[in-house]
Amino acid sequence: MSLFSWLRNLSSTGTGKRSKRTRRQATRARQAVPLQVERLEDRWCPSYTLVTSRVALAATDTVNWGTLAPTPPPRDINVANPFTILSTAGRSISVSATTPNSFDVTQQVSAPPYQGNGSWNGNFAVGDWVLGTNGGAQAKTNPITLNFGATAVAAGGAQIQPNLGSTLTFTAKVEAFDANGKSLASFTEAGTATNAADNSAIFIGISSSSANISQIALSISKVSGGTGGDKQWFAINQFDFRTSVVAAAPAISQPASAIDLAPLASSLLSTGQSVMPAAPLSGFAAPSAPPASQSGVPSTSDTTSAVHVEALDAVFAASHAAASDDNAWLLGSLSFSSLDAM
Repeated sequence: MSLFSWLRNLSSTGTGKRSKRTRRQATRARQAVPLQVERLEDRWCPSYTLVTSRVALAATDTVNWGTLAPTPPPRDINVANPFTILSTAGRSISVSATTPNSFDVTQQVSAPPYQGNGSWNGNFAVGDWVLGTNGGAQAKTNPITLNFGATAVAAGGAQIQPNLGSTLTFTAKVEAFDANGKSLASFTEAGTATNAADNSAIFIGISSSSANISQIALSISKVSGGTGGDKQWFAINQFDFRTSVVAAAPAISQPASAIDLAPLASSLLSTGQSVMPAAPLSGFAAPSAPPASQSGVPSTSDTTSAVHVEALDAVFAASHAAASDDNAWLLGSLSFSSLDAM
């Protein structure tokens, strides 16, 4: 009896009771399984960036403070601290400040002589609805914090400036927190406050590589030059936020199937050579096109099977998807069947 015939008989007797499950698994193995390459570091170790423009933030939702005003709107509207507001998309957001003072909702008026139905004479755009902290102790910071509740976001920010009597410079701060109030990251940005009403107020925001931000706080950390300005009395205009991460390049996928498993198994059995896993993919770069075929096993007899790189990838992908005894029998059946045909 030849070696190949003996191996075939051994395979058939050992798998008799498993034939039904083996056939079902063989059917599933023939179906292509996409392998998604995921950036796990973005899930477990998110990165954060400072955002300095609305365009860069790429918002998916907004908070318009004007929705708190009655119709017709008065010059100023006092709003309790804290309060809840609905975003444009209907999301409930809690807003608070450190000091107990109520908030002031008003509009940006024009440059001198200050025309318009509002009381903020800064450098937001004319007519912008703004949320002001409405005074307090000048030496203390007084962050405006937006809490997004159970569903975290990926980014958020707004234009900001302190109250002023004349042109002054300042430093704004944005800070992100998780659901437990733990600080995730913070950034500062320098700005200049004027009464030009020209939409030149700086935009400050924060973005994460994961939708893990539960709270975002905006504040003034330093004011210098000019008169009438202080750290705790400031205003922000429309708050923009993004509920998901910015779309990245398409994930790399490749089918893993049972094709080429038989020649691969027979080649490994004939040579006894161990198989080294393919090198890991780096980033999202698209892989270069492989050659038509590559022989990964040196010839040791008159009959040798070519090993394809794709087959190697398929074997190791399948081993991660299912590493049971039944799969081992499936591979064995395929291998011995191919040996019989040699």
